[in-house]
Amino acid sequence: MVDLVCAPGIAGGPVAVLQPSDDPSNPGAFRDRRLRMLDSAHAMLVIRTAPSESGAYEIAYNVHAGPRIPVFFAVHRGCPMESTLLHDLAPLVDVRYVEFTRTVELAEELREFLAGCRRQPGPLPVAAAQARLSAAVRLLRTLSERSDRERIAMWWTARHAVEAAAAMLTAAQTPVGPHRLDLLRAALGTARAAVESGKMAIYQTVGSSSGGGTTGPRG
Repeated sequence: MVDLVCAPGIAGGPVAVLQPSDDPSNPGAFRDRRLRMLDSAHAMLVIRTAPSESGAYEIAYNVHAGPRIPVFFAVHRGCPMESTLLHDLAPLVDVRYVEFTRTVELAEELREFLAGCRRQPGPLPVAAAQARLSAAVRLLRTLSERSDRERIAMWWTARHAVEAAAAMLTAAQTPVGPHRLDLLRAALGTARAAVESGKMAIYQTVGSSSGGGTTGPRG
């Protein structure tokens, strides 16, 4: 499969195949390396010859929290995809599903797929930025509600800052008019909340270092 992807007649130009070098016995380092590779890739080739939990994890990351790069599913006929969660991803990401028995059967579809990938816009389109910001907001909402006395204001600061960035990005994609104005005002209000939370984080840090401490903002 790698030889086919890199063949000049298929690739239509230089191709670098990213392969992990970390020890899979260290799950944290292995996972981080795999996800960083996805962040820097221009396309994702999923070769399904057996069920793969790791592959499903990487697909979910790419679609819902990562760069949303195009995905090519090469599905061996002896191992069909039975999970409905991986079917019909087209509304979320540029995707192509192709069944095969012999690798050579994929040549034409791969050629068209890779040609389309070369026409993709920049490495981080607006949709990808929105997906990442949304994922960060969800995580920071959880962290900001923890009863971590010394760090709660810092989590709130990060949460408000990311929420403001997400709102500003949404406003930038909204046509000029009252709705965009409302979004900009909301983003400004959240940015001001980030400043106030940042001030509280400073007070908490000073108070903690002197043996005191305060609670963070709620709202």
